[in-house]
Amino acid sequence: MNNLQSRWGDIMRFAHGLDELERTTALATSVASLEVALTALGIPKVSKQGFLNRFETSSLISRVKDAPTIAEIKAAVEARNRAVHGQPVPDPKQCVAHAKALFKTWCGLRRLYVTRETAGRLAMEFLASGAVTHVFLFGSLAVRGRKDPKDIDLLLYDDGELSSISRRYRGTVENWFLDEIFSDHSAVEAALRLGWLDYLVIHGKRFGHDKQYTQSVVRQQADSLFFVNIADAILKYDISKRKWTVDRPKIFLRLASIKEQLAIENIVSA
Repeated sequence: MNNLQSRWGDIMRFAHGLDELERTTALATSVASLEVALTALGIPKVSKQGFLNRFETSSLISRVKDAPTIAEIKAAVEARNRAVHGQPVPDPKQCVAHAKALFKTWCGLRRLYVTRETAGRLAMEFLASGAVTHVFLFGSLAVRGRKDPKDIDLLLYDDGELSSISRRYRGTVENWFLDEIFSDHSAVEAALRLGWLDYLVIHGKRFGHDKQYTQSVVRQQADSLFFVNIADAILKYDISKRKWTVDRPKIFLRLASIKEQLAIENIVSA
């Protein structure tokens, strides 16, 4: 999926560029990404309010760990404003410094969003809507002790309605139903756009039981071992306890055993 998270490599390359338009693009894209990040975190945009004003008036400043100083952030945003309005563009060295400050801010905001608590809130709304029957967490956030997880990865079981639309992880997902499920659907759409949230919907009663259906879902993944790779670190959300629990479906218990054997043979990573 082409998301804003994957664009930071290009942003830093443009920031190093000798071309003024590239450096302007680097700064403009950085600030635009931060605007989307605030939306994902539930900070509304009032009228023509810019990123800096939204950020300063929110309660996020004190919560963003390892972020640049507010003076560094202001300098970067002001450099962006001057550049896009035809005023002198920072030289490559200055532009790189500004881009790094904005990226560190972005990473700090991502750490605030990518948590099990956020994943739990999303799970509760999915389940409360009746659109899905079970919500599972997988990936780096599901593994205790994994440092700085980059996104929230959810596997959703349903009874066929949503899963008939999309069965691919990190692919083009129809998100029309988000308006009906989430009280703040704009925040969820922003998180998807950023690449901070990904999910896959599959038919819970057919996956692992219906051969044709299961093979169809597997074939649509970019990684043919996708379900094997996630099997040993998958958690289920218990809405009654409001917590993530180690309660994997039998299909994933079997796949976890297969992964263990494949790891012994050095076919997959342990």
